[in-house]
Amino acid sequence: MQFPIDKPMPLKLIREIVEYRVREVEAKRKSKLQSKSKAKLATQDRAKRTPKASSRMTQSRQTPGSQNAKTGGNTRRRSNK
Repeated sequence: MQFPIDKPMPLKLIREIVEYRVREVEAKRKSKLQSKSKAKLATQDRAKRTPKASSRMTQSRQTPGSQNAKTGGNTRRRSNK
């Protein structure tokens, strides 16, 4: 924005522009924080609903009497050809 050199600066207009931009930036920051917190809550909720893969794998390997306990459930054997 440019102002004429030979006239006084319009301080009232400048103040209004600055205040508007401050409100705009604060609203954007607040919106961003809210969306981050919503995303974090959604991630936590999703983690609560789905069991962890590592715990499922550990349980299947520790099952007593399982033939494939050492291989982790892999039944395919490789030939030595």
